[in-house]
Amino acid sequence: MSIFKTIRNEANMIAVAEHYGISVNRSGFINCIFHNDKHPSMKLYKDHYHCFSCGAHGDIISFTSQLLGLSSYEAAQRLATDFGVEISTTQKAKIRKSLSVYEAKTLLREYISILEEMRDKYCPASPKEEWHPIFCDSVRQLLIYQYYYELLSFGSYEEQKQFVKQERRFFNELQAKLRYTRMAV
Repeated sequence: MSIFKTIRNEANMIAVAEHYGISVNRSGFINCIFHNDKHPSMKLYKDHYHCFSCGAHGDIISFTSQLLGLSSYEAAQRLATDFGVEISTTQKAKIRKSLSVYEAKTLLREYISILEEMRDKYCPASPKEEWHPIFCDSVRQLLIYQYYYELLSFGSYEEQKQFVKQERRFFNELQAKLRYTRMAV
């Protein structure tokens, strides 16, 4: 499989845009990168984009190429590097088993929302009421997970990648917790 095909199959357009500093709204819209857009008119889908104003349309590689001013091949190589796709000497690509920074942030964001729900659900109604153990655990854990999320949000990209690599066991455990939580619901 070529590098282009692998990138198109594995990368997510919204993750790519956010990785390169573009703010994506809840509906998946951004200000178009092809024209002077004052109101978001470019829709990002999982595997492509489309601007409803100027008609620009393309895939992840053409988006990155245009955004960073690179050739298509250079853009594919950059995406492979940034999103953990290894390229062998025969141009076949295989996905690394390490977690990307985006995936780590997504896991943290999801678990933080669960902890916030638990905190709110078990919060004492009055100062005299005894604190529920789940409330205490959620408050304590929430501070830790928020700190990790901030590390992944505000550190340099190299620091973010290093943190995810060093804390691989932590993220594996977090994935297991989320799977268990989803099954319990």
